[in-house]
Amino acid sequence: MKINQNTVVLVLLMTAVATLVSGCQGSRATSSPHNLFAKGSSTKSGHSDGLATSKDSRRAEIDFNAASTAATGRASTADGSTTHGEPSNIALASYLGQDKNEPQWLESHEEAVKLSKQTGRPILANFTGSNWCSYCIKLKNEVFDTPSFKNWAAENVILLELDFPRPNLQANWIKQQNNQLRSRYQIESYPKVLILNSEGGKLGSQGYMPGGPKRWISVAHNTIKANQALQKSELVNVVDYNQR
Repeated sequence: MKINQNTVVLVLLMTAVATLVSGCQGSRATSSPHNLFAKGSSTKSGHSDGLATSKDSRRAEIDFNAASTAATGRASTADGSTTHGEPSNIALASYLGQDKNEPQWLESHEEAVKLSKQTGRPILANFTGSNWCSYCIKLKNEVFDTPSFKNWAAENVILLELDFPRPNLQANWIKQQNNQLRSRYQIESYPKVLILNSEGGKLGSQGYMPGGPKRWISVAHNTIKANQALQKSELVNVVDYNQR
């Protein structure tokens, strides 16, 4: 059978066009990890190679986020931005520092709660305006920065700083967390230091007072001890009632 030259050219052109179209479809299926979740994506049209690539890309993104969260307490996305993730599982030794008497002021309420539950210690939550509130600055200089306070805090409480600086250049998750806690505990002035149990219950509060660390620590310590005694008394009453 004699084949026309024009027919051969036409067949070759059609084959080339079909190959090009197929290649473009495969490229769309594999070019972006977000295609896995897009409406009308290649996963619905049966491109198994595109589905595998999308899954691998998504898995890599999840692994990246998990590693970043473990290191910083905030999840990172591939473009470098951060979101508020689960807090890092900070150990008591890390919290207390190398000398065991330099407890750090935590920024994450969730981390403070975890340590409070691990140790049985209450949270000392300092609502402050660190760079503009004069009495907040005095409280820090006269009490919180002293060796006697640090030694006491290392043995008795978990420190949490809830700061409202001006201008506020904090990460968004810190701003959101601090505003929520300020509303929850109806904080209207600074400094306001709350003593909280791990469930969020308020055991006591105090602010700036003259007299240095000895007086301030004494008031806080007595508040904690009084609540511990009350809890023991209530527990004894419950046990006694159940035994009747």
